[in-house]
Amino acid sequence: MCIPTAVPTNVQSVLSRIKMIEHPTSGEESKLGLYNFKVATWNVLADGYTFPNYYSHCTAALNWSTRFPLIIQHIGRADPDILCLQEADHWDEYKRALNLMGYKTLYLKRSGCRRDGCAICVKRKKIKIVERKCIYFNSLCELPFEDASRIQRDSVALVAVLQPIVRRRQLNDDGSERLNEEAAAHQPTKFCVATTHIFWDPQYEDVKCRQVHYLMVKLEQFWKKAKNLILCGDFNSPPTSAIIEFLRKGKVDLRTWDLDMIPGNRQLKPCHGWSSLGLIQPAFEKQPKQASNSGNHRRYSSLFLRLKSPILRHKFQFQSVYQCYRKHMEWLSKGRTLSTDCEKKVFTQRYKGKIYEPLITSHFSQFSGTLDYIFVANGVRPVRYLQLPSEVELMKIGPLPTDTFASDHLMLMCEIHLEN
Repeated sequence: MCIPTAVPTNVQSVLSRIKMIEHPTSGEESKLGLYNFKVATWNVLADGYTFPNYYSHCTAALNWSTRFPLIIQHIGRADPDILCLQEADHWDEYKRALNLMGYKTLYLKRSGCRRDGCAICVKRKKIKIVERKCIYFNSLCELPFEDASRIQRDSVALVAVLQPIVRRRQLNDDGSERLNEEAAAHQPTKFCVATTHIFWDPQYEDVKCRQVHYLMVKLEQFWKKAKNLILCGDFNSPPTSAIIEFLRKGKVDLRTWDLDMIPGNRQLKPCHGWSSLGLIQPAFEKQPKQASNSGNHRRYSSLFLRLKSPILRHKFQFQSVYQCYRKHMEWLSKGRTLSTDCEKKVFTQRYKGKIYEPLITSHFSQFSGTLDYIFVANGVRPVRYLQLPSEVELMKIGPLPTDTFASDHLMLMCEIHLEN
């Protein structure tokens, strides 16, 4: 049963607050609305991962029959047009509920015996699904790495090509129809959304680096454009990690990093997989695993060499939607606004390239920090984003989930403008 808490209901209400704030980089052209959509990502905490030793503060709140209605209610309050979920199990229940809410859903269960997976859900009246792509990170084991068992972590990524549904005729107030001239003049552009849940353990940081690098390689192969891409999910990496720097900057050379700092926070327990990326000399030389088929070996050789390199690269120019969030909140708390283009220019120039992500997107007894992100490439412009509970508010509330909030992760959401 739940341990009694002194936290008042009005404090806990910030967890269910849906307040969108104008983004510092938004422009007038991005407020037109024809190609504007709300995109949300949320790790909903799989029923299979509600371990009592992690969530002993409120065991009754872990019951699936209690949590699932709260999850659906929160999604309904946020009402995103595109919803990306991680750690979604009991998928039949999600699918039925989301279908009633007007969503068409795609789902990819994790490999092996795992019961949870990733999902992309879109409002069927606004967006159509053109194509899907499933990425299984266990496919890395087919490459001639010597540590295949270490790599096999059952993680996945789900990718979808989407296209806006634009109604070319609109109703007048008197019920008659008129031509939507802007819609008639343009063929809606396609765009790509990808979501993933990267492996969690910092002692396997080499595996996490490979997973994210492999994801970017597969995205480059699947989505040939360098723009109109949204990538979101639980990357299990703080903002100061090499993985997030790689996504933000398009390149990271792990040889230039202190090995203990690659995960973003100095680790007390070492990662033992760096030799496979050439960062340390192994204790004894291993022969690379021989591919079972020489033809496969030739076919995979360029991919293998790229993933074995300590230099990680990708072609997308990503912006993290929440990158300057904390500084933005500071400005607002001091009564300053970003209501004009001039003010926005000053703000973005001052903090360009600096990291002020939210301090907390995941908050439970074993961990409190930022692990979740929304990245957008060229052609996708943030217009507004969801205000999150502050670290002060979360510390007053205590560990998540609670009897009113169903996950140990916060939902991130932004309204984006898609350039046509």
